[in-house]
Amino acid sequence: MPPKAKTDRGARRSLSRELILDASMRLLAERGLDDLTLRNLGKELGVDPTAIYRYFRDKDELLFGVSEQFLAGAVEGFEVDHGDWSGSIRRLCLRMRDALLTQPRIAPLIASRPPQCSAEYHFTELLLTSIDDAGFAGEEAAYVYHALVEYTIGVATIDAYAVGLEEGDGDQEHRKWRTMYLTLPPREFPRSVAMAPLLYPDVARQFEFGLDLLLDALRARRARDGA
Repeated sequence: MPPKAKTDRGARRSLSRELILDASMRLLAERGLDDLTLRNLGKELGVDPTAIYRYFRDKDELLFGVSEQFLAGAVEGFEVDHGDWSGSIRRLCLRMRDALLTQPRIAPLIASRPPQCSAEYHFTELLLTSIDDAGFAGEEAAYVYHALVEYTIGVATIDAYAVGLEEGDGDQEHRKWRTMYLTLPPREFPRSVAMAPLLYPDVARQFEFGLDLLLDALRARRARDGA
């Protein structure tokens, strides 16, 4: 018993916020969000689960810490091109989507909560800067910001389902959905049946298409307003 107590004390001394976050990301990648419990994390780290409370108040705070690790990739090293506001917005939104889908199980968590980490604050600042470069201001700028954020995070949350499936399963699911439309009564749903083979395209291409539609609309709005 005494040697075990000594080992536990040594483990607690070597424990850190960074080690806990690294272990949490390993558990997420290997076993999923449901298995990211303090008990499992304690086993992964070789410490009593209660030792984790010295660094994180609860599981929610731990998950936000994990989220920041993934989201940091969206803003790290990003530079706004003040001469190309639409290009900056496009690059930033694509980077945010990629960061969210690095760990698909985290995307719904981020979508359901207000921003609580440095990476999210920096993303907001970068996006608002590009919106300002475009010439939007005041309430209109706020609407533009929310349209872009909610499209990016909302679609990423939906796409997380397909991305999180085993390789090939996402395509299989899409084929199943297309087949459902193909088998509808053609007299009642003629457009749906005709378009069925083209529905549910590649999720990354679909995201870019939708984002470009938003940017086209913003450019048209600025042109209409004489910008």
